[in-house]
Amino acid sequence: MKYYIVAALVLISSFAHAQYYKTLPKGVRSAIIRNIQTSNIDSSYNHSESLRPLAYDITLDSSSLDALEDTSIQNMFNRVREIYPEGFDRLSAGSFNISGAANLNINAYALAWGLTEKTTVYGALPMYKAEVKMKYKRTKENNFDEVADLYSTETGNDVAQGFGSFFENAPDLINGSTIQNLLVENYGYREIGDWSAEGPGDMEFGIMNNFLSKDNYGAMVTAGFIAPTGREDNPDILQDIAFGDGQWDIFGEIGGGYRIKDRMFLNTFARYTYQFASDKELRVPTSSDMSISDQKGTFQEKLGNKLLFNMDLEYLHSQWIEMRAAYLYEKVGKAQYESEYDDANEYLAANTESSAHNLRMTGTITTVQPYLNNDFLLPGQLKFHYQKMLHGRNTEKVDRYEVEFRMFF
Repeated sequence: MKYYIVAALVLISSFAHAQYYKTLPKGVRSAIIRNIQTSNIDSSYNHSESLRPLAYDITLDSSSLDALEDTSIQNMFNRVREIYPEGFDRLSAGSFNISGAANLNINAYALAWGLTEKTTVYGALPMYKAEVKMKYKRTKENNFDEVADLYSTETGNDVAQGFGSFFENAPDLINGSTIQNLLVENYGYREIGDWSAEGPGDMEFGIMNNFLSKDNYGAMVTAGFIAPTGREDNPDILQDIAFGDGQWDIFGEIGGGYRIKDRMFLNTFARYTYQFASDKELRVPTSSDMSISDQKGTFQEKLGNKLLFNMDLEYLHSQWIEMRAAYLYEKVGKAQYESEYDDANEYLAANTESSAHNLRMTGTITTVQPYLNNDFLLPGQLKFHYQKMLHGRNTEKVDRYEVEFRMFF
């Protein structure tokens, strides 16, 4: 169960006007603070686009029971195996489900500066605060009664019958702490439990150029890079959240806007991000369905490139209030892995392509035009965003609530 939630682009919308393509005037600066809070993240869309809980299923059979470090359990099961190996091979302590739910609180900070009347540069940094709550649930009971019958009916073997009687009356020895013991001692993971952390995400730097600007329409191009300053996934922690993806990215964006009516604007843009390869230490999976492993290895990871498409309709209710409805489509291509573990390369790459369809609503209280009309002391904006994921594939199901403040000086 891994979470790969990142902060939205801080400067995804226009600076001071409804038109997407408007940049800052020469010499004007903008400071932006955005708070992002997520819904409870406890499910994801799988490769079939079905919504499933974020969880691991672990079955304790004879081979995994043999790896338990609890001395009393080990001694008993070793003795059982010596007496009647066939019965031991059928032994199962049941199945467990380990699930988690995450919450993120992100404060994103950005500074922008108008170099010319048509060119603006900016930098942005998200700061994460995340926590994950874990819980265990038994999904299948043990078969101790069945094995007890096998041992009890072993004719001519008083010891086997004695063990059969023991199993028949033994308490259930396998519980959440036993699972913890198995994952920590046998697989080398850190203790499974509630997790929290805070720190920076990946930094973004960009330059925006308004290359076309007419009375009723215009266009802008943006280019930049993203630096890997965020916390990466730890292969020894099952329940952690990565604040960054660990490699450098470059991106290009182009978009434009059109004035439909005096107070109504249609804006659209598309951003393409290329993700460079980097070396990562990862768990070596043994199958495409089993990500838990006791072995780690070095892989060259090339994450899939990203496409972000946005289309929105904005209405200026007055010089003080703006409203916007947007559709966002996000797509990430399939990742590639290279290492000495040929099978693991394929397992890790399986089902890594993802997509998401989102609806985003924004309400803005602005003093920019009143300031220009000498009706207000300072120019600024207060924005309220709600983003709902409508559907997805191979991605966490997450909705976002955001508040943003922009100041111009």
